[in-house]
Amino acid sequence: MKRIDLIIPHERFHEVSELLRNHKVGGLTCYDVKGRGRAKNEPIAIARGS
Repeated sequence: MKRIDLIIPHERFHEVSELLRNHKVGGLTCYDVKGRGRAKNEPIAIARGS
């Protein structure tokens, strides 16, 4: 079994899905990612327990 990771625009998803189906690739998992990495980091509270 081989794993292929692709990063493609949302508009090209259907085309890539059809291409993989024509080559009899079994499964496909899709993640919808938004943004360009400029997210604000939320502070994490760290405290010592008793």
